[in-house]
This record gives sequence, structure tokens and C-alpha cells, in this order.
Amino acid sequence: MEDTSTRRPTEPSFVMSNPSSVPDRALPVAACLVGLLAAPGTAHAYLDPASGSILLQVVLGGIAGAGLLVKLYWHRLLQVVGLRRPEADDRREP
Repeated sequence: MEDTSTRRPTEPSFVMSNPSSVPDRALPVAACLVGLLAAPGTAHAYLDPASGSILLQVVLGGIAGAGLLVKLYWHRLLQVVGLRRPEADDRREP
């Protein structure tokens, strides 16, 4: 059995073991507080049925644009990741 009188007492949970981590936590907390204080209490807004249609068009356009971007740069992306060897001439003449 271990003698408990020789053990050091543990620090309370409110004592910080690494005080240098305070600035790392301060920025997100401050940003949240500013965001909450800057937001209005009530929103006086109206969303008509066309707003949903526009939002759907934006989402679908973003998906189509991302798909086109992947299609255009797929081979270059594979070369960067290292899954494909770079070829001497990517364009092949008939």
C-alpha cells in the first residue's frame, strides 16, 4: 500500500498549469462576446418565397463550380499529392 502522506497535493482545477495559453484562448472568447453584443435583439426581416429559390441557386451553383474546378485541375492535383507521375507532355497530338 502507498503512503499518502508523502504525496504532493494536486492543484485545484481552477489553477492553470500553463499561463502562456491564456492569449490563445482570449481571442476566440473575445470574438464571441463582440459578436453577441453586436447582434440585434430581434430581427425585423421578411423572407419571401423567392429567397429560398435564390438560396438554392447559390448552393447548386457553388456545387457545380466546385465540380468544374475539380474536373479542370484533377490531374494536377494528383501530381501534387504524389499519386501520379508528371508526364513530359500532357498534350497529345493526333
